[in-house]
Amino acid sequence: MNLFTETMVIVDKLTGVNYLYVHRGYGGGLTPLIDADGKPIVTKDGYKK
Repeated sequence: MNLFTETMVIVDKLTGVNYLYVHRGYGGGLTPLIDADGKPIVTKDGYKK
């Protein structure tokens, strides 16, 4: 069985927090990206309309 896999980084427009999104077949997951200190990775001014 060959399942389609999609992986992307999503940035919250309001907070700038980066999330890893993975989707494979009928399942998927979303989790915040964290640095070595356990703090969320934040993109400042990284989102453009």
